[in-house]
Amino acid sequence: MAIRILYLHGISEIGGAERALLATLAGLDRTSWQPLVACPASGPLPRALKALRVPTYPMMYPAWRKLTDLPWRIPAWFHLMRLVRTLQPALLHVNDLYWVPQALHVARRWKIPLVATIRQNLNNPWRVRQYRLGQADVLITVSNTARSVLMQNRVPIERIQTIYSGVDTDRFCPDFDGTPIRKQFGIPKEAPVVGCLANVLAIKGYDILLEAFRTVANQHPMVHCLIVGRDDSTYGAQMRDLASRLGVADRTHFAGFQAEVRPFLAAMDLVVLASRSEGLGIALLEAMAMAKPVAASAVGGIPEVVVDGVTGRLVPPGDSTALGSAILEFLANPDGLVGAGRLGRRRVETMFTLQGEVEAIESVYCSLLHDKSKGAGTVARAPSFAGGS
Repeated sequence: MAIRILYLHGISEIGGAERALLATLAGLDRTSWQPLVACPASGPLPRALKALRVPTYPMMYPAWRKLTDLPWRIPAWFHLMRLVRTLQPALLHVNDLYWVPQALHVARRWKIPLVATIRQNLNNPWRVRQYRLGQADVLITVSNTARSVLMQNRVPIERIQTIYSGVDTDRFCPDFDGTPIRKQFGIPKEAPVVGCLANVLAIKGYDILLEAFRTVANQHPMVHCLIVGRDDSTYGAQMRDLASRLGVADRTHFAGFQAEVRPFLAAMDLVVLASRSEGLGIALLEAMAMAKPVAASAVGGIPEVVVDGVTGRLVPPGDSTALGSAILEFLANPDGLVGAGRLGRRRVETMFTLQGEVEAIESVYCSLLHDKSKGAGTVARAPSFAGGS
């Protein structure tokens, strides 16, 4: 009988962390593991989980750092406690650091292992203590950079394992056609397209990208910029205004959130990520899998993904001048664009496959449950299915 894993995630929108979770769940061996997800009741994520036939359970997660959310913590704990008592999962897996404190309380009460994936850059080391990361049974870091920060903050090395996020290279392939997307936005077939796949948030550095794009547009009259990600925020409105003030609004296209990103990536010639902070950069991996060269900030785990001068270019974070120069360098060398894209695809096939990621995660589960069964003198088993929505 498949062993139940209850995944905890507190955001209903879909960004890099959510796409990574969905990919992992799609790749799990369902004959061995039965994934269940406790997440907000409505939004793109629960809809995507339903499409994967993964049972979901409504759950809200009060912010750990906000005093205004303090009255909701105890009710949320009790709700999760009841859910775990009903479902009786063999293991809890938190999909990002924010919900570790809430999960720890429940895991201890029911004496089940807790795994947490750390998808953040952890550029503020105090978060390690604030979110009680060292108390989880296993911390999966998506980069060696995050692993180093945990170790520097006295998290036992035996509790940390780096597992790079992976991409399904059969789904994200170079053969995808981006022509319909170009037609949709009125982008000429021969026009170079600089694109970005990320929700429009300040941490993603869209203001830096647009400043760099102005420099590029001044030298390339036909270049276009395609932005794919949720943009219905104050910052999103500010970026539309900035594009107008920089004189590039007519060639900057805000596509909004897209559940299917492959046609948009296919429409791009160069993928850019100007993040101020980044755990790994799943969008870069997806772009590289589709043989797209990339230009990105040298922050967090990104230098572990992009080989500077080979699969793309790395620039200092916050430096729009350097980013603009990197983009211009690529556009001046079409053959170099193609070559870097091919090498990027090969790098993903070697180091960042979904199969490799899933196998490594399943190995963590097996090890934890084996250790638990030895301590209890029994074999870990999944209880009978309790249903879901």
